[in-house]
Amino acid sequence: IFAMITDKYKNDLIKFTARHSKFVESIHLFGSSLKHEQHEVNDIDIAVLVKNTTLPEFKNLIDNHDFLLKTRCASANGQYVGGGGGKGPLDYHFVLLDFNHINEKFVQLNPNMQRII
Repeated sequence: IFAMITDKYKNDLIKFTARHSKFVESIHLFGSSLKHEQHEVNDIDIAVLVKNTTLPEFKNLIDNHDFLLKTRCASANGQYVGGGGGKGPLDYHFVLLDFNHINEKFVQLNPNMQRII
């Protein structure tokens, strides 16, 4: 399942999830992370289904965690379709989804999301 990201980044996400497991229902890859090899993309697109906390509070956990890559974080508004554009430095792009009120429009726009944790 982690075929599109290296073990180094897989372990980075597992470590974060283990530390904050009471707030993480699941983690999924989506977007270009599923369509291309890691060396071909600008970011690793990660959807997190968040539980037992608010999305802003969970964003603070991400912002304060020492990840291997720079992070960008957004709440899904149903309009997210990816950035495109030129090649830049690799980073994590987190999209946070409330597990109790999953944004169906986001799921429809990203039907191939693949659960990794």
